[in-house]
Amino acid sequence: MQRTTAFLIMLLLALSGCSARQQSAAMTAESGSASVSGADAYEQGQYASSVASFSARIRENSADHKAFNGRGAALLAMDRAGQALADFNRALSIAPRMPGYHLNAAIALLRLNRPEDALDQAGEALRLQPDFADALLAQGIAFMHLQEYEVALGRINRALVLAEKAPEQNAQSPESALRRSLLYYRGMAQQHVGLFDDAIDDYTDYIALVKSDQRKASAHANRGLCFLEKGDTGRALDDLDAAVVLNPHDAMVYYDRAIVRQRRHELEMAVQDYTRAISREPEFPEAYLGRGEARLVLEQNPQACHDFGRACSMGFCDRLETLQDKGTCE
Repeated sequence: MQRTTAFLIMLLLALSGCSARQQSAAMTAESGSASVSGADAYEQGQYASSVASFSARIRENSADHKAFNGRGAALLAMDRAGQALADFNRALSIAPRMPGYHLNAAIALLRLNRPEDALDQAGEALRLQPDFADALLAQGIAFMHLQEYEVALGRINRALVLAEKAPEQNAQSPESALRRSLLYYRGMAQQHVGLFDDAIDDYTDYIALVKSDQRKASAHANRGLCFLEKGDTGRALDDLDAAVVLNPHDAMVYYDRAIVRQRRHELEMAVQDYTRAISREPEFPEAYLGRGEARLVLEQNPQACHDFGRACSMGFCDRLETLQDKGTCE
């Protein structure tokens, strides 16, 4: 479990089949239809009601691709990615030239950890609509899943260029969800290719714009790790403290803060944070390894060996075997 793979999928679903920023007008044009009530429920966060409304529309007309797409969006919001993908595929079987449906399928595939398939769907969306910045962003996220960060950064920068060329879509407004997502993911890509100052700038802009505590916490944690890479452990700790306050149930923020505290030689506090991370995610081998290293320095060898043994039970055995060869662990 590592933050590099803990992506927040912050792409806009296209309820109308158009690009995400075109969907409001398209939905308004359908006023009075069952799909509008489904869309209204979706916008209000009433996802079960949205599913029910779109399902009623489908029962009336099994060829209603907009209803299949809308129900898929609601299912995806309920973390039912497999069912959502089935609905998006059904919509595409009826209306294969809707770029937004391909984008939605790509988002569902990313949730299902199928980045190669997501690339194909996002690519089809771009073939149909070459200026579809959201689809480029989806490709960028897929490439990050594949750890091809420089390619991902190129896709995201292209998406930003497209967004800047589309002022009528208000993509540069501070309220633009696309702009916020682009800032976050560009920060992540830059972080992974070692452009820490650039990543810090993007995370800082993102933190100022986003309202969700979970997303703000993730950006604080990532920015803190960038400061850590630059050797600024004080600002790194400030960011990780903020992340813990914003999202105290996330094992990763405690793990990240433990790394910072370990670098600052605050070993007992690091052990506590590793323990907090493990209490929230018991199958977390990196946290056991980190706590084991801290305990070794604290000369708590039996506890350290136990931690390395737990990590080994999850497939991370190199450290335990090295210490066994030295006679430190049995």
